[in-house]
Amino acid sequence: MKKWYPCELHCHTLHSDGSFSVKELLATAEARHLSGICLTDHNTVSGWEEAELYADIPVLKGTEYTTYHGHILSLNAEKTIDCFNISDIDKELKAIRESGGLVGMAHPYQLGTPICTGGRWDYDVKDYSLINYMEIWSEGEMLMTPANYRAKSRWLSLLDEGYRITPTFGRDWHRAEGNKLTGACTFLLIDGEITAEKMKTAIKEGRTQLSLGIFMSIDTDGKTVGDTVKCGKTVFNITLDSSRAQLFRSEYTLYPETIRVITKGNTAVYEGKAADCSLTLETEENSYYIFELWGKLNGEGNHLLALTGAIYT
Repeated sequence: MKKWYPCELHCHTLHSDGSFSVKELLATAEARHLSGICLTDHNTVSGWEEAELYADIPVLKGTEYTTYHGHILSLNAEKTIDCFNISDIDKELKAIRESGGLVGMAHPYQLGTPICTGGRWDYDVKDYSLINYMEIWSEGEMLMTPANYRAKSRWLSLLDEGYRITPTFGRDWHRAEGNKLTGACTFLLIDGEITAEKMKTAIKEGRTQLSLGIFMSIDTDGKTVGDTVKCGKTVFNITLDSSRAQLFRSEYTLYPETIRVITKGNTAVYEGKAADCSLTLETEENSYYIFELWGKLNGEGNHLLALTGAIYT
């Protein structure tokens, strides 16, 4: 049976610039009711062995390559790259992919030099099919900050061009203190019990949902987020789940108001009340459909509470 699992896909420890020991990171992840994490220290794999020793939840092993022109996330790759001598970005991304890894763009529009050298993505990628996933919400929050808004817009423009890139939320988690909206995470849709390998597969196949705590289960004739469906008259069955949001109710409150479905050109093709429902859309060929949940955060309206990966036609 497929289930949405809450995961954090961007974590740092004392092995790079985090304040967590690996053991503390794992304990804090469990305390925040996360089902799995990605360990992505900067330019090192030195924490991997320690993660195997202490992990009671799945840990997908990764690296965040810190370069002068962008931060490259690499998950479960057998090959490392020389991140300080990149002359051909496509060649390096291809090397990660060919060694079995996934490639992600970390916080592509965060402040760069001098605040965070290389933090903004400036690489001229020729082939975006080499990118598996993109952090469209980052820096510890899922509100539409300018950086996150630009990242989301860029992701949608790449979908418009025909690239199938998975959206993710990354807290860029360095410490337990000072976190915003602590229940926010990337939900991964996994068949059966969660494992690191199944986390990798979910990201690769686009089975993600970014959420402050409430998530949407979407089904159309047995298919869902990340799948390709036939175009034409399509019935989508939507179920809301607030169970994770309730765990963090003492910190912040969420109230869903609107479900919105968007397609090419960031065009809304449906907008209606946020509730369990069935809706029928006339889907078009060679397109995609993304489901958004809008509502109130701490009583303030017009906040994006959740967003799914694409369903393709």
